[in-house]
Amino acid sequence: EKFIPTIIDIKIMLTIRSLNSLGYYPIGEGVYKILHGILDEDTIELTSIPTFKTVISLPRKKISNRIFMLVRYQYIKKIYHQKSDELYLSLTEKGVIYLDDFLNKHKLQLVKKETNKKPTIIKI
Repeated sequence: EKFIPTIIDIKIMLTIRSLNSLGYYPIGEGVYKILHGILDEDTIELTSIPTFKTVISLPRKKISNRIFMLVRYQYIKKIYHQKSDELYLSLTEKGVIYLDDFLNKHKLQLVKKETNKKPTIIKI
């Protein structure tokens, strides 16, 4: 079966590449936090990553499924970190080639999304 990465997959790969280029290696939860723009101790220094807060509508499970597919089709790989006994994400050579080729052929719009949170209780 043929797998063609979606725009969400491109944003996931771009997030991982951006983090890797800064020396950071995320787990799936870290990718989710970047895409959703969640500010905490892990992400506070990473708000300049181009994909920060650009996919706020996708649930965590959907992003995890997309990461699973990208690993399965060898666009990203998991690397073992012995000290933390955890598997972290890195772009493969195939992923780098696909991402570069895609970005050369298409203009990827990375718009920072804002949540429209309405107050649940107001005083009138």
